[in-house]
Amino acid sequence: MSYLKKSLDLGKLFLKNRLIMPPMATSNCPDGIINQGIFDYYKEKSQGGYISLIIIEHSYISKEGRASRNQVSIADDKNNENLKELAKIIQQNGTKAIMQINHAGIQADEAITGFSSFGPSAIINPKQMRYLRSLLLKRLKIL
Repeated sequence: MSYLKKSLDLGKLFLKNRLIMPPMATSNCPDGIINQGIFDYYKEKSQGGYISLIIIEHSYISKEGRASRNQVSIADDKNNENLKELAKIIQQNGTKAIMQINHAGIQADEAITGFSSFGPSAIINPKQMRYLRSLLLKRLKIL
């Protein structure tokens, strides 16, 4: 256990100990917007400064890549001020924060995103039992 209390110097990132909170989806952001419930959740997790790093839950980078209805959005600028506030809350408690970003890819559900999902090639999506659009180079550049 004493090993967990040792600091960790990763060059540009210095952690006071080795306690890291992994990303855990709260599914508490209707329309992707960070709200008071998210502020309270991360404040509670960072209080006391015992955890040196919190990895904020998976957040979608593109509306086409949304994984669930209440997932955090960083697909546009709507959350900028709330993200700043969230970082401030976590950092005030002596904890550092990073964010897990993602695109659901073939797991994206058209009923949630409003877009048909795509993958590396036009294959059948076993979850939805229909063909995916293939990811073309020009589309990859947009993402």
